[in-house]
Amino acid sequence: MSVVVLDAPPYLQAITRLDANSQRVVLTLLDHPITKRLQKIQALGYTTKAFTSATHTRWDHTLWTIDAMCNLLEASPKIPLEIKTHLLALVVIQDIGHSALSNSLAESFIAESGDQLLQILPSDKAWTVRIIQSLEKHERLFSQLGLHVDVIIQLLVGRIPWSKYSWLKRLIEGVLDADRLAYVEQDSGLTLSLPTGRSVQRIAKSLIHDGPSDSTVIDSGGAESTLEFIKVRGHLYIDVYNNPTKLAWEFLMRDFLRYLWEHNSTLDDNKYEKPLTVEDFLLWTDQRVHEAITELALTDTTLAEAVRLLKNGELMVAEVTEPQSDSMSFNEIDILLEQLAIETFPKRPMWVIQSDQLEIPSLYEPNSILVKDRDGYKPFERIQPSVAPLVRRLRRRPMLILPYSSLQAVLKQLVSVGLTLDQLLPITER
Repeated sequence: MSVVVLDAPPYLQAITRLDANSQRVVLTLLDHPITKRLQKIQALGYTTKAFTSATHTRWDHTLWTIDAMCNLLEASPKIPLEIKTHLLALVVIQDIGHSALSNSLAESFIAESGDQLLQILPSDKAWTVRIIQSLEKHERLFSQLGLHVDVIIQLLVGRIPWSKYSWLKRLIEGVLDADRLAYVEQDSGLTLSLPTGRSVQRIAKSLIHDGPSDSTVIDSGGAESTLEFIKVRGHLYIDVYNNPTKLAWEFLMRDFLRYLWEHNSTLDDNKYEKPLTVEDFLLWTDQRVHEAITELALTDTTLAEAVRLLKNGELMVAEVTEPQSDSMSFNEIDILLEQLAIETFPKRPMWVIQSDQLEIPSLYEPNSILVKDRDGYKPFERIQPSVAPLVRRLRRRPMLILPYSSLQAVLKQLVSVGLTLDQLLPITER
């Protein structure tokens, strides 16, 4: 298998310091068409509708993750070359199972399989496993590079097959793993203009390989940088990944895609069927999603009307709240919205999004990071108490997506049960 030579971007210099075999593995996998497909997939999906500078792709994120892993390995104790190449191979291909528009549409592309492992994995990981197995079956891609598919799959699901090196789990499935270090630095810089590069470098140098294997261990010198990093990740989840405009686009496009697959038979050759095979899944890129919806809208009046409202800037998203106080829980508001029985898409171009669909995960799990000092290992939250608020799970208020022309009628319905709308935002094409 020939060696591929790629120009290393400024943030990918660490790859030039790899040994020849590791470079061969990384560059060969990067050059494969299935990895290059990631160049056609936005890393943050519909986040670009709220943050226009966030146009980086899954390919870009893959390069940043490789760089992060190289830096983590350089700061770690030496490991056997075979283990090193498997870790590097993992970070190159771990995103190949991402659907079009990444996490924005991931739940629309859930892989249907009788395999018990695939059923419990997130959609992107389940597709990645299937793609890896297909590549090995038809091309022997991994065995030709001296790699073992079963090892890569174990790493993908967070299992370390080498008992002597169990601490490596922190690099691939930890609170400060390579993927997280990469996306927090990349996403925060492009959306919130928050530079975290120096913090990431300090964190990489502060990681310790000993200690309890279920926790990430750092030295006390890295505590401040780690706190800053966790807080920036919190800003990303609250202000970027759960931005109302971005969320509105996701709910709209998921419904449009679901509607497309239900009515695909009206198109020639059923060419936009929901993918069931690896081959069909790999055809779906961001462009294909929009082409498919546009094509169906040419002949389907229901979808055409919803798309027209979206393109003309006639849709809005708003939070559902109380007029004067906050005495109701989000769950109580959800129940009242159900009782109103508002007609939604496809009957009408309207969407009700309940708060239980808008849960933000805990941004810090107690004891997930330990700080090593002279007295042993201490939970990070004891060293940095200000991380405590990030432990609890958060929710957004319920939201409505509706045409401006329906605003008065909907407000009348809401007021009848003691509710109103707040934070009205236009949903526009950018």
